[in-house]
Amino acid sequence: MQLQTGTTLRDYKIKKLLGKGGMGTVYLAKDSFLDRYVAIKELNPILTADADLIARFRNEAKLQAKLTHLNIVSLYSFFEQNGRYYIVMEYAEGKTLKEVIRQTGPITETRAIDILKQILSALEYAHGMEIIHRDIKPSNIILDGSDRVKILDFGIARILGERGLTQTGQQLGTVAYMSPEQVKAEKDIDSKTDVYSLGVTLFEMLSGRMPYDLNTESDFVIMNKIVHDRLPDPRDDYPYISDKNIDLLAIMTEKDRHKRADIVELELYLSGKNYVGKSERRKEIEAKEVKRIDIKVDSKDPGDATEEGLHVQKNKKESKNLLWIIILISIILGVKMFSKIDVSKNHGDNEINSMIFVEGGSFEMGSDDGWELKERPIHDVTISSFWIDKYQVTQKEWKNIMRSKPSKIKSDNLPVQYVSWYDAIEYCNKRSIKEGLMPCYSGSGDDITCNWEADGYRLPTEAEWEYAARGGNKSRGYKYAGSNTLDDVAWCKSNSQNKIHPIGQKSPNELGIYDMSGNVCEWCWDWYDASYYSKSPKRDPHGPDSGKSKILRGGSWEFSDGTCRVAKRYPIHPLNCDSYLGFRVVRAFN
Repeated sequence: MQLQTGTTLRDYKIKKLLGKGGMGTVYLAKDSFLDRYVAIKELNPILTADADLIARFRNEAKLQAKLTHLNIVSLYSFFEQNGRYYIVMEYAEGKTLKEVIRQTGPITETRAIDILKQILSALEYAHGMEIIHRDIKPSNIILDGSDRVKILDFGIARILGERGLTQTGQQLGTVAYMSPEQVKAEKDIDSKTDVYSLGVTLFEMLSGRMPYDLNTESDFVIMNKIVHDRLPDPRDDYPYISDKNIDLLAIMTEKDRHKRADIVELELYLSGKNYVGKSERRKEIEAKEVKRIDIKVDSKDPGDATEEGLHVQKNKKESKNLLWIIILISIILGVKMFSKIDVSKNHGDNEINSMIFVEGGSFEMGSDDGWELKERPIHDVTISSFWIDKYQVTQKEWKNIMRSKPSKIKSDNLPVQYVSWYDAIEYCNKRSIKEGLMPCYSGSGDDITCNWEADGYRLPTEAEWEYAARGGNKSRGYKYAGSNTLDDVAWCKSNSQNKIHPIGQKSPNELGIYDMSGNVCEWCWDWYDASYYSKSPKRDPHGPDSGKSKILRGGSWEFSDGTCRVAKRYPIHPLNCDSYLGFRVVRAFN
């Protein structure tokens, strides 16, 4: 039975019916205690006998409770009354994007892209929480009078990898907006299903119509087209769409999700980074899969690790000549003794071999600046002392170790570019071995582990990076690494003249470290988890145990000013390698 106007549920008085959906009915209500309007969703009473559907409804509440973002409808409460189940949500005033398109026809490109960016921001946040929407479509997107976006109905979302409520083969989502993998009921649906659905939504915004005729085509025909046919050209209906946005549609609606752009790539594309030719770029990335590291370091003596031992299993010959073993160990011990003497001699200068000594201490990690929820909450972290590169790793340094230059613009004093996370890990171990140090990394693929006691080179943790960028215990609280004026300390989109620059041309930060806010972005060790800050250890956090993306820190010559803040963090796939990707290394202070 439909609730009548004036009905009271706890502190909520029903004002009117807002709409009905497959899962339930939505009402506008007034919260008499807080004096605000809310939306209340009631599970369809006919379905309450189905325990699985009730469980799914509970799951919707739990998922939404985790999401706090400017562009996502907030969950206020969940309760049961008289055998019926209710979710109390933020009331998003405005019109659905579907209604706007029906009223206006094609939306101008500038307006459509602004709406798209807001949706991408919300999805990036949700995906960082390992939550997929699975039903992105215009009718689930509310626009207020200023075109601010609110995304509705995470009711058929599910946490990645969860196998509980949604059975294999069960289709969830509106057919016309489904991704090919949803149509095929693949088991491992990931975040790129939302990218595809958003691509179809963008098609509708730009052309003023859906890509399929729901009046004449059956669900079967539409699903067959989704799997096998490209989307029609939206310019057949509205010829004034730019080539750039046609290309954008293409990379969002790739049939093969492994070739489809992810959220970070779309944001880069929209900021001016050209991702046309996506399929070719993906071929390069996929080719790197064979390079995923297989490291074996079984001894704490670096003499037991071969220089090429990152891809070749270590073979010990029991018949090694004892004399050669003694000579090798002597050389290694000599190098290590020299290193220790050198460090001791130069410690007072705070620098050795272009590495800066960062004295340990405590700081407040994160930021409340703007709407970047993945930088919250601000939390206290204590860092042990370590050494960090004064400069980003250069092409010359890279070539000396790796015997190649991946960068397209070649110059010894430029930061190395087009480096994946796995490439950086490989460099660290090879350089450690070459210098007679104990390599830090072992394992392969997503199972690479770090020996934090090793004296070799490694990537900084996210916490080490931010502590050093802020100036360590000499910090003056700057927004960027060394200044509140970005142009003084970094190369970014506004001053780079669209090119990378040699290291060390801008001013250093308080510790004497250069370019941490901009030239190339820098890989960190940590896996990404949007909620990690709320559960991070207080001392020397190393990040989550696993994940889909690695952490990238610092700005780039290609990026806008806002991306250069010391607190800014990006999730990015560890196989990515592009013109904005570089790194610097650290060593433990033993």
